[in-house]
Order: sequence, then C-alpha cells, then structure tokens
Amino acid sequence: MLKDDLPMDRDCFNLIVRKIMLDDIQTTQKKAIDSKALSGHEIWMTT
Repeated sequence: MLKDDLPMDRDCFNLIVRKIMLDDIQTTQKKAIDSKALSGHEIWMTT
C-alpha cells in the first residue's frame, strides 16, 4: 500500500516509470501487429 505521508523511494519511482513505459511499448507493438494483419485483407463495408 502507498502511504501518502511518506516520500516515494527513488527506486520505487523508477520502477513505476519503467513499468508504464513498457506497457506503452507493448500496446504500440500490438497495435502495429494488428494493423499489419488487417492491411492484407480487404474490408467491405455496406452503407
């Protein structure tokens, strides 16, 4: 649990920042893979 009355340790802060960056990288990579998979298929839309 986080304690609001205590300062955050430098190592803890760095770990949190790295985790957020890793999540962003993985999300970007997943979107790129998904868009490549869809680019090979024609998508038909009816209006």
